[in-house]
This record gives sequence, C-alpha cells and structure tokens, in this order.
Amino acid sequence: YTTPGIYVVSALMYSNCPPPPTPHICPVLDTIHYVVPVAANFGYNVNFNVISLSDLSTTLPSLGCTISAWAWTVAGPGGASFNNPAAQNPVLTVTQSGIYNITLLVTSNCGGCQATITYPVNITVPTATFTPPSPICALTAAPFSVTSTPGFSYNWNFGDGYQSNLASTNHAFAAAGTSLVTLTVTDLMGCTATSSQTVTILPALTVSIPTDKFICPGASFTLTTTPAVFTNYQWYFNGSPITGATGATYNATSIGEYYVIVNNGTGCIARSNKMHIWHHPKPIADIQGQTIQCITGGTGNIYLYNSITNPNYTYLWTVTPAAVFSPNNTQFDANVTVNATGTYQFILTVTDITTGCIAKDTFCVYVYNSPAVTIAPTGYLCEGIMHTYTATATPPNPNYVYQWSNGVTGISMTTAQAGNYYVTVLDPATGCIAQSNMVTIKRRP
Repeated sequence: YTTPGIYVVSALMYSNCPPPPTPHICPVLDTIHYVVPVAANFGYNVNFNVISLSDLSTTLPSLGCTISAWAWTVAGPGGASFNNPAAQNPVLTVTQSGIYNITLLVTSNCGGCQATITYPVNITVPTATFTPPSPICALTAAPFSVTSTPGFSYNWNFGDGYQSNLASTNHAFAAAGTSLVTLTVTDLMGCTATSSQTVTILPALTVSIPTDKFICPGASFTLTTTPAVFTNYQWYFNGSPITGATGATYNATSIGEYYVIVNNGTGCIARSNKMHIWHHPKPIADIQGQTIQCITGGTGNIYLYNSITNPNYTYLWTVTPAAVFSPNNTQFDANVTVNATGTYQFILTVTDITTGCIAKDTFCVYVYNSPAVTIAPTGYLCEGIMHTYTATATPPNPNYVYQWSNGVTGISMTTAQAGNYYVTVLDPATGCIAQSNMVTIKRRP
C-alpha cells in the first residue's frame, strides 16, 4: 500500500455443499479490516552524480503513528555511497553511469510496522577512461578514441603542445620518448571527468627507394631500400602487393608504379616514396631485302638493309655461315659476297646510342646457283630457210622453263625470219634464271 489507512479486504469463495436436499454450490464470504499504519515513499533530485533523496513516507494519524527509523540501500553498477544511510533525507553519490535501484525501508512506532519501496534511477556521468593505441610511432598518426555521448564535450591534451576536441582523433608525435596524454570529458551539466596516461613513442621509421627510372624494353631495374635494415618488407606494384616480394630489393621488369612498406618488428611501419618505371622507345631493327639470291659461277652478292636509318643508331651485322661484308658490317645496310650456295642467317643488332636500348632482327637468305644456257647452232644464217635452234641448260633439269625472245616456249625454237634471238631459262624450284647467247638470222640481199 502506498497510502496508510484502514482497508476492507473481502474474499468470496465457492464450495461443493452436500445434500439435503441435493448437492449444490455454496457461496462463502469473509471480510476483514486491514490496518496499514505506515506507507513508504520518497522523491529524488539528480545533479550530475549526486542524488538528493527526500523521504515522502506517511503514517495513519488516527493511530498516532510516527516513523522512527529510515534505512536506505542501493543496488547498481557499483561505486555508490550514502552520506548517511539511516538519515531521513540522505545524499547518494555514484561514480558510474547506469541504473541504480534505490530502496527505502521505514519503521513506525506502531508495533514496529515497516514499509518499503524501490525506485530505479538512471544516472549518466562522464567518464574519461581510455586505452592508448599500441604501438605509437613517431611521425605516424596514432588513433585515440572513446565512445561519444551526445551533448558531451571532449578534450585530448597530448602533452606535446597539441590538443583535439574530438572524441575520436589521430595524433602524430614528432619525436620518440614519452608523453602524458590527458582526456577531459564534460557533460551537459558542466560536470567533468579526467584521465591521464603516459604513453611511449617509438622511434620513427623512414625508408626511400630510387626516383623515377627509364629502362629499355625487356630490361629490368633493381629497386633497393635506403636503409636496408628493416625486419619485414612488402613491395607494391600499381597499389597491389607483389607476391613473394618481401626483401630489401626487388627486380622490377614491368612499367608502372612501385613503393615498399617496411617495419622493424615493433609494429611501427614506414611507406617509401612512390616511383615509376617507364620504357625508352625501342630502336627499330627491321631487315629488308630479297630472301632468294641466285649466283653465277659459284660467287654472288647479297644486299640487305634496315628499314630506317637513324643517326642515333649503331648497327652490327653478323651472318652464318661466315661471309665477307663490304666495306664492313657496321653500316645500316649490308653488302655481302658469298661463294657457296646454302642458307645464310643474318642478324642485325641496332643500338640507340642515347638510351643504350637494343633491338635485333633475323633474316634468312637462300642462295642458289643460277642455271647456264647456250643456243646452237651459232653463226650467221639466212632468212627464208627454216632454222631450228636448241637450248642446252646446265646443270640438266627437266623442270626448267624456257622462254624464247620471240615468245616461243620450250627447249627448241624454229623460225625462218630474220632477227636476233636468245632464250631465258627459269628454275621454278629456286626462281633463278639465266639468259643465253644471242644468235642471228640475216636478211637476204
């Protein structure tokens, strides 16, 4: 009961009644008068972490009862204490946020009757407890944070002349050593909480790699860290880690962006500068010329040349099997004397004297002997008489193709007309040709 007084309590019950005359239900009503001489009640006022309690308990005036004792208790997160738990209007001080169940037990002088009541009270107090990050490395931003409460204000003092008013912030210490970090939290009522911790700042790590580099296509460049004294390395290419690239050096072969992240086992890390690898323009090596060369009498010339000539290029020709270059093998073109048939493999190496880049090209020339052909009969013949000329080619080959100067084909040609005649023979397997001596049929006077 929250109010003292005399209360009428009635109970209506039903039971099974035996006969006579027959079994039936019997109602039974019982009434008592219940006297409540005292009722517990209280009010409270919260100021930050201090709760002022006011006893509002009442007694039954008609009985002349008064309250003779008060007993206050509290259950909650902890850290709560009364200035006097037996006082009528005590003060409760708490140190933590949370719900506190406050109970008042009052005792009256009317036969020692007691009454009790409990109210939950929600308290929010600022706290400044924080855990510093680890490790903290000089020149590297370290995160400091606490859970933010709406309406609260925060101040971090890092002990090095810098402060922040954010609940969560980052701070980079300039040098290794120790520093006292203090967090102050202020609630809506202006109440504050402060916490300080001394943090250790580890020495800063610094690392660098070479600056941008041009290399020749197909070449590589070795990236090296300065210094090379770290415990762990991870190289990156175009922003992605390179699998297996975990040493102080890396042999880069692809164009793009490179950097490295290092640490020394303490948790401190350092990121190097970014560098790019670019390609020099590749010089042009492009051999031009005929792939089939026919020679006569066991000797002939082969002429090849590079598709472009550039004053910044140097040239070097080689041939297998060996042959004689004229005037030398360092021109943009090659003039070679050969003394045997076969396949000649030429290699041209072109070097850009500005960049040092090299390009190569390979070209094969197939050298064959040209056939030799003569016509019989020879001497001066007269027109008007049919004359038959026959071609003889060496070495003999039944597949030769014969083309006479008057359009006749075949190994023989018959004519009675005056004129000069010759035959051209073609070896279809090699493309080599030969032209015969010239014969003449004279006009009659």
